[in-house]
Amino acid sequence: VRIWWKPFILCIWGGALMMAAGGFVSLSDRRLRVGAPRRKAKPARLAMEAAE
Repeated sequence: VRIWWKPFILCIWGGALMMAAGGFVSLSDRRLRVGAPRRKAKPARLAMEAAE
């Protein structure tokens, strides 16, 4: 049995894990999703009353 050690294979796996982590981060924030609907802003009068 021969054992082959190729150190750059770790870089390939590490890059795949980093891309997967980036995908999960981008899906976790709703504002960054492409098809996410935007929230409507409150009218100024209601925002001022809520601040008081």
